[in-house]
Amino acid sequence: MTQANVSVDRLAEFKALFLGLDEIGQEAAIIILKSLEFAQSVVINSQKLTLKVTEEGKGSTEGQPVA
Repeated sequence: MTQANVSVDRLAEFKALFLGLDEIGQEAAIIILKSLEFAQSVVINSQKLTLKVTEEGKGSTEGQPVA
């Protein structure tokens, strides 16, 4: 099965599960998904910042002894 087919199948499964929830369950699921989306964005931005600082530090001679 290709990646696209797997994604379509998973999306159909999530949709079916979501529609099976009552209104309160759907609201809770949306809140959880938005929380996960926010957490993921924080982690990704943190990783990007760490990578940027690491790359900037490679060219720095600060703190190294002078020859």
